[in-house]
Amino acid sequence: MSPKLVIVDDYTLDIITETLVAHRFRFREVRHPARAITRLPSGMLSSLESLIMEGYMEDSPYYVFDLPNLRIFTIRDGLPIGCFNLPQQVHTLNLEFRPGDVGAVVYNLSRMQNLQSLTVEAYGLCTEEDENHVASLPTLTSLTCHNIYFYTDTLSFFIGSIDAPALTDLTIIGGVIHTHAIVSLIRRSRSPLQNLTIITTSYATGIVEGAEFIDIFRAVPDLVSLTIHDFATSDTLSEWLLNELRFDNGHDHLLPKLEHLELAWVMPCVMNPTDATMNLIESRHIGCSSYRGRETDVPLKSVALG
Repeated sequence: MSPKLVIVDDYTLDIITETLVAHRFRFREVRHPARAITRLPSGMLSSLESLIMEGYMEDSPYYVFDLPNLRIFTIRDGLPIGCFNLPQQVHTLNLEFRPGDVGAVVYNLSRMQNLQSLTVEAYGLCTEEDENHVASLPTLTSLTCHNIYFYTDTLSFFIGSIDAPALTDLTIIGGVIHTHAIVSLIRRSRSPLQNLTIITTSYATGIVEGAEFIDIFRAVPDLVSLTIHDFATSDTLSEWLLNELRFDNGHDHLLPKLEHLELAWVMPCVMNPTDATMNLIESRHIGCSSYRGRETDVPLKSVALG
């Protein structure tokens, strides 16, 4: 089994240098403070496949990673992305960044043509963005935006700066849910989105009304799985929205290929959430007498309520 290296702090490097030299071609996974990596000799971790970089670090001279085999890269604690030339060949990137570094993030992403999974989180207060980079991510299939909710439009700016024509899974957790930016990304990229998860939290600074989701639903006719968790006491899961998702011969059917539905809320704004939800389920479940699907519609296969 290849050894796993965890460096507690950058002051232990001198102690473990001999171990690193002995195993330089065997380490596959490393977790260490950001300041430590700049002290490692070039090529010391040339076989590394997974790297977790964390800890506070001041802005530093531009650093280029020499990690030709790296596939999974995690950066935590809002490290200054503008100081790094991130490895281009990674396929999974988990990134906490300072909102003022959005431009640097997008620039680095534009060079990652093999990226498949991306998780981003804004760390700290937002600042205005003046850079205008655009990242085309032809292989990206999964995107998660977590807690990008501070006072400027960071999420919209970020989503508006990428193209993801292969995107099938989109998750938005916490923060302000900018529905117009999500719709723009899907339509601009012509993404074949199949799985959509939106989770509002008590930390969100904006309120999302159910009506705002209709444009998203119209943009993703091939959606297979929908998850909405409303923990921000907003109007997201309104009776109106639940009714709009019903199969009904009276209007065009939204999400005609939806097979899996998950809904959860803390304080529903629906007068009787059970009735509204059951009406929705029964209209989409082929085993119910109230099923209203057409020949081209796909009935629900699973439902989870919380």
